[in-house]
Amino acid sequence: MPNFAADFNLSVTVALRDQLAASLESLESVELSEDNLLRVATRGGVYQLFENGHLVYVGKSTGNLRSRLGQHRKKLSGRVGGVLERTTFKCVYVAEDLDALAPEKMLIGQFRRVGQATWNTNGFGNKDPGKNRDTSVVEAGHFDSLFPIDLDLSVTMVGGEIHSLADFLVSFKKKLPYNFRFQSDKATVRKLEAIDVSGRLSGHETRSVAAWIDWLVPLLPAAWVVVALPGYLIAYAALDPITCASRTGSWTLGSNGATEFRPHRPTYSSGPVLDESVNEEEMFD
Repeated sequence: MPNFAADFNLSVTVALRDQLAASLESLESVELSEDNLLRVATRGGVYQLFENGHLVYVGKSTGNLRSRLGQHRKKLSGRVGGVLERTTFKCVYVAEDLDALAPEKMLIGQFRRVGQATWNTNGFGNKDPGKNRDTSVVEAGHFDSLFPIDLDLSVTMVGGEIHSLADFLVSFKKKLPYNFRFQSDKATVRKLEAIDVSGRLSGHETRSVAAWIDWLVPLLPAAWVVVALPGYLIAYAALDPITCASRTGSWTLGSNGATEFRPHRPTYSSGPVLDESVNEEEMFD
């Protein structure tokens, strides 16, 4: 009997995914430099990041690709090993009404099946997980384990803008390309505001992050400890560094009134990376 009838199913999502992939494939990836970012329009779209030519991340921005890529550049600039210099990108602008179809998720699924877009599942795009994560053992495959923060990074502080220790901590946090979380309850803030450091900073002073922490610790209230974790810094009163198994080091005040730094070989877990993925628009809060 002749075959004269068949089903036809139109997959808009498959067509969108394949056309997006083809559009990105036709482009050349370029350095994630400030000059190249200035050439990116402040429009929404989808982008890809490459490390040494290998696709490692697929992302989107609904409103400002330049800003989103700039945030990635800032994060990568604070990591050891020169990962920023090895990172390139390409992007396509996407009409606003296509955003509801989550085009980047279609591409992520496609590239993950062939072993690409590994940063999409290793914590690269995660927000600061909060204080409860400080004592968790970081996974060996996590982005922070693979590319820890650079404590030798140079930071310039402007003395005329800083009067109290509270001013210094806020300003120092803004200067860093990674998070610095410190105790900031109301009572603590009042204490920090009462500590005058204006005479200790003159003009523009440039030091490494580690050197600034050496400078900072003797000025902090008693029993404060600063700890470096693979992806960020924390400073709290009565913090026992031993509880942070994945720490890379800690700073405390020695009996002679000088800062003591204790390096630590971090403990990592062999399990899968904890999924802390969030909406891309909220990544860098």
